[in-house]
Amino acid sequence: MTTTGHERDIVATFPPTADEPPDTRDRLDARRERRPGAVVLSPRGEVDAYTQHRWCRLLDDAARRLGPGDQLIVDLRELTFLSCRALEDLAVRAQRCHAAGGRLLVVADQPWLIRVSRAIGLDEWLPVATRVPAGPADVVAPASPGRACVPRRPPRADSRR
Repeated sequence: MTTTGHERDIVATFPPTADEPPDTRDRLDARRERRPGAVVLSPRGEVDAYTQHRWCRLLDDAARRLGPGDQLIVDLRELTFLSCRALEDLAVRAQRCHAAGGRLLVVADQPWLIRVSRAIGLDEWLPVATRVPAGPADVVAPASPGRACVPRRPPRADSRR
């Protein structure tokens, strides 16, 4: 379906896979929109351990639709819960987009999300905007090349000593 020059897809029609509980679609669905220079993914619901597999499928499906130099925009404003693991999944996808010559931008207006991203060290790798960019000229610069997108965790001290 074409609407004002944009391709719109409803991702919620993806049936659960064999290793996904059948009701994950009820807990997490998304809209996907193709725009010039970008794919916008707008998930709704909650991303937790139960919906983790579906979350990764939605991100990967949107990323596969990117052209060279395109931006993957993940609009999180309709989520009611987002786990720290889901933020790490976004950072991994940001690294993949960057390696392929593209970018990933997170759209969020929830202050807690920005605080959590900073607290776990992903804020420099996940640029956050409060609105979906209007067009290709409104693009956020990619993360710095030459550094891993997901920061390495310091080794844990053995607490049994």
